[in-house]
Amino acid sequence: MYISPDTQEKYQKLVQEEVPSATVIALKHLRSKYKPSSVKKKLCNEFDCFLAPSSMLANLAPFLGKPFFDRRKQPAAIELQKGSIRESVERAVESTRVMIGTGPSLSVHIASVDQSPEEIEDNIIRGMNKIAATLQGWGNIRTVHVKTDFSKSLQLYSSEEFSDSDSDSEF
Repeated sequence: MYISPDTQEKYQKLVQEEVPSATVIALKHLRSKYKPSSVKKKLCNEFDCFLAPSSMLANLAPFLGKPFFDRRKQPAAIELQKGSIRESVERAVESTRVMIGTGPSLSVHIASVDQSPEEIEDNIIRGMNKIAATLQGWGNIRTVHVKTDFSKSLQLYSSEEFSDSDSDSEF
């Protein structure tokens, strides 16, 4: 589902030219029709992925509410440009988003079993370097583990000394 900043019809036509299965909702409809928490929860369960322009992401949290954050279905940023909408949607759907909370642990879905071992390795390396940059260096990461749904956690990285200093190490 794409959350549009303006009129729904304008974006519905633009999006459905390249992605016929996509649904578009205008922000004003989201504000008015989806106020109760039960309706927000139903909307959240109805779609697998939510997309919105990057300029709107910061302002969407109050309108989406707790159900979206509990299920980690915050909208992904996407810019609509005629001719590249399908690629932008596919990239957003296939990517992962990281929610950094206040606790000491962070869990990120980085690969799937459908991928080749080389793709999984590449995703882990890229993902960890991106996360390290987001956390302001490897000095802020104590350990890294990899785990599948049915495996034990395997340690990939462990720092000898956990510190707040910035480090330029790479994974």
